[in-house]
Amino acid sequence: MKQRKSLNVLMTLLIIFVMSYQAVENVFHEIAGILLFLLFLIHNILNRKWYKNILRGKYTRFRILMLTVNILVWLSMLTAMGTGIYLSRDLFSSLWGMKEAYLIRPWHVAAGAWGMILVSIHCGIHIRLPAKKNVFWMSGCVIVLAVGICSFMALDMPNRLVLRDTGMYWSYSGILLYFANAAVMALFTGIAASAIRLFIPFHRG
Repeated sequence: MKQRKSLNVLMTLLIIFVMSYQAVENVFHEIAGILLFLLFLIHNILNRKWYKNILRGKYTRFRILMLTVNILVWLSMLTAMGTGIYLSRDLFSSLWGMKEAYLIRPWHVAAGAWGMILVSIHCGIHIRLPAKKNVFWMSGCVIVLAVGICSFMALDMPNRLVLRDTGMYWSYSGILLYFANAAVMALFTGIAASAIRLFIPFHRG
């Protein structure tokens, strides 16, 4: 369990770094992307029991939700990795280089954006929020919501998600870019966790 938690934390940090392309060198972006995909495969191997039980038991709405999210995570990860190799300027440049990059880049950017959101939703589904909430808890939720939405817009995520890569250049510090991507992940993790907590009967069908 400790190994899984450490792996999940490392994957989360790598997602933030990979999505903060303008704050890191291209070589680091490519290395981090490959490492993230390898850790993603290890994560799935460690959870292979879930795959063995896919065809077993009753499919409640909660299980359907989990299966759908997991499939979409796989699709986004494979698309991001495949297009990333094609667009590579360093590690895999000898294979294809930047040929027709203008056609492939929007898919790579969209896959990365969707992957970050879907992974956040996946994490949120597994989080159990406390039943009793005090003023400090509610204040924190409001802050996460506000900062997350502002970061979502500042990162031009609405355009990225629908294959409209505007080539937005982040004009603030790299630390703020890391923070903005972390805020977006926190936003969707919180939304997913809150939705599951609100609809507890989901677990029973």
